[in-house]
Amino acid sequence: MKTVLYPTDCSTESARALKEWLSRQIGEPVKLTIVQPYDVTPGAPPVKASFKDAKQQADQRLNQWVQAAGVIGKAIIDQRSILGGAEVLVKSFLSLYTYDLLLIDENSFGLTNGVTTFLNQTLTTLEITDEADYSTLERAA
Repeated sequence: MKTVLYPTDCSTESARALKEWLSRQIGEPVKLTIVQPYDVTPGAPPVKASFKDAKQQADQRLNQWVQAAGVIGKAIIDQRSILGGAEVLVKSFLSLYTYDLLLIDENSFGLTNGVTTFLNQTLTTLEITDEADYSTLERAA
């Protein structure tokens, strides 16, 4: 089973890119970890309630995104919202877990020089999603 880490900003483009990528994974089961970074609302007081609210909102946004992306049933999905920036999130997951592939959107969400350097020290392969003809994809859905 191929294990894949996919950081997302929960955009429509990233949902389409992931759905397109999964459609090309014929015959090989995929275990997909979808991670979304989040932060507290700017200006919010640094109290437990602010962090709890931010986490709940992030989890809700990610749940809705996964549902809307139409990827359920196409892979074994583990979804997580993590406090922090995209670079910290990717480096943390690559440090803690073993992945065959780091899948990044073509807009390079989460892909920085620091991540690239770190990735070169692991056995994880980098793949960047390609631009697709989304109108064709939407008709097929």
